[in-house]
Amino acid sequence: MSEITDDLFKKRIVCITNEIDDANTQELISQIISLMLDSSKKPIVFLINTGGGDVYGGFAIYDLIKSLKVKTIGIVLGAAFSMGSIIFCACQERYISKNGVFLLHQPKIMELDMPIKGMDIRAEAKEMANLHEKFIDVYAEISNLTRKKVENLITNETFLNPQQTLDMGFTTKIIDNIAPILARQLDK
Repeated sequence: MSEITDDLFKKRIVCITNEIDDANTQELISQIISLMLDSSKKPIVFLINTGGGDVYGGFAIYDLIKSLKVKTIGIVLGAAFSMGSIIFCACQERYISKNGVFLLHQPKIMELDMPIKGMDIRAEAKEMANLHEKFIDVYAEISNLTRKKVENLITNETFLNPQQTLDMGFTTKIIDNIAPILARQLDK
């Protein structure tokens, strides 16, 4: 962890700014568990600007955030693409900057450059269907959209601007300045 990231962490601010991969997932899980074990009742702020990444790693982070007993605040500064948008949905309060963008799409896990046997294709297809339903569950739970509408949105890559995320219920507020939110975090 860099000195700046460590300073933010001490203030209960977690940055999710890289691709969600094995190394990044491990680092984020360690940070979240460390904050979970801390006896502080202060909220945890998640600053999000990620292009997404590994589905399973993303769901590990999502599940961990959902299990926190303190208030969680997600702020999209830039992009919440793919698993970044799923992780963002785990937060209780969800803000997006006025220039933020949100991407919804179907889960992708298949490695098409590898030889795949017939039974492997069926197993992959079954897992893809399962993950597809999980994506729909997450988005439908926090938005004001029906499962059918969510399914239509994730069938293709759907980019949402801040107003669309607010109108659909993915975010609770569009912000043009994160300073007041961070100031509240530092004052507690």
